[in-house]
Amino acid sequence: MSYSMQAGKFVFFSWVGAMISLCVLQGCGDSAPAHKLLEKGRFVLKKNLQFALTDENAQTVIQLDFNEREAILDYDKKKQRILAQYHVAEIKYLNHLGDILAYIRYEPDAILCYNADKKLAWKVNILSDKIQLSDNAENNNPFEIRLADNGAYKVFSNNKQIGEVVCKQGVLTAKGNRRFETLLKANHPAFGLLLLNDVPEEWRMILMAELLRY
Repeated sequence: MSYSMQAGKFVFFSWVGAMISLCVLQGCGDSAPAHKLLEKGRFVLKKNLQFALTDENAQTVIQLDFNEREAILDYDKKKQRILAQYHVAEIKYLNHLGDILAYIRYEPDAILCYNADKKLAWKVNILSDKIQLSDNAENNNPFEIRLADNGAYKVFSNNKQIGEVVCKQGVLTAKGNRRFETLLKANHPAFGLLLLNDVPEEWRMILMAELLRY
């Protein structure tokens, strides 16, 4: 069934359902190299995938619901919603009113994110040991999410570490200025974006979704 713009038609699975859906993903223990995690097809959604992230107070603040053609990104404790449409010809993200927020285009080892006017807003460079995020085509002064020797992902702004993402015993934790947790067997650098306060929250959600889909 296609997703409607009406909020009442969206239903998220319970945590039990989320864990069943997550079991279709390959686990990697407590660590895995970035190029393996972002390898084409690793997080391809063969079925629906739903999961939630809680904050330091154990309150659900973000819920994500993906399938192969669409996605729903609820954030700010469900006060905000982004809808994604994944088509071969065009990938775009919209707000709950149907206004276009972003267009996405792929290059080898890069994701290009454009605003509603189709001007470049963010560029994500995907390297073997780190991810770089910049607001310019030249990749000047990028944020970075670097793979550490222990399998954690270290998040950097202006070459200063501001947080990290770790995965232990089936719980993924992104911690820095804030703390987020979700039940996930595999560590993934996409969640490091949640710690980048200098990136508008709307874009953090979109960029995180794109890295999870990449």
